[in-house]
Amino acid sequence: MMSTIDRAVVLHSRKYKESSLLLTLWLKDHGKLNAIARTNKKSHGIYQPFSLLNVDIKIMPAAESLANICFAECEKSFSMGSYLSQLARMYLNEVLYWLLPHDHHDAALFDSYLLVVQELVSDDITKLLRYFELQLLESLGYGFQVDYDEQHKMMNEDHYYAMAPLSAFYQTTAESGISGKYIKQLQQPVSSWDNDTLQVLQKLIRINLNACLQGRALKTRELLISYLRNQNA
Repeated sequence: MMSTIDRAVVLHSRKYKESSLLLTLWLKDHGKLNAIARTNKKSHGIYQPFSLLNVDIKIMPAAESLANICFAECEKSFSMGSYLSQLARMYLNEVLYWLLPHDHHDAALFDSYLLVVQELVSDDITKLLRYFELQLLESLGYGFQVDYDEQHKMMNEDHYYAMAPLSAFYQTTAESGISGKYIKQLQQPVSSWDNDTLQVLQKLIRINLNACLQGRALKTRELLISYLRNQNA
């Protein structure tokens, strides 16, 4: 058993016995883990999603074992924002809950998450979500290779490419592929993408995310799609 102090966010929580919570936490320096938090009326409200916590926690050596939270305090609570931005935050938490391995440590990804959650306050969510999805795929080892295709040939903006999930791009025809000029934009900040680029590249991101999820349907994604469809009706 190892005792440590770390920054953490709550990805998922449910009641566990009368005065305890079963939490899935993401710790900045120790990754995702499951933990028991014993609560009272005063401390129960600390373990809310979209809050940055400082926790004193005892971590068991086996990944499947439950950690024990000795003490927790809220360092920062992020403002609520719009309904759509809240759905977007919930979507991020659900993606992380299912995709982050328990032994995966990435402090930079943790910081990116905090940045995105802080910025998700309005209905302008699309680029922020795509940015974080790209960071997550890269962290998991499934980032896009945009310099060379599967034949190890330099990718060309004037050529057209397709890809199988979680694989390198391969050259194809204009009728069945995506222009290399769009694919090259994966190297650029998401904030610089125009609407056409965003429409094309988010399809590629979705292909790889769906492959990582292995067909699992995300409830929050369905809620987002339904809400946006109703708004545009």
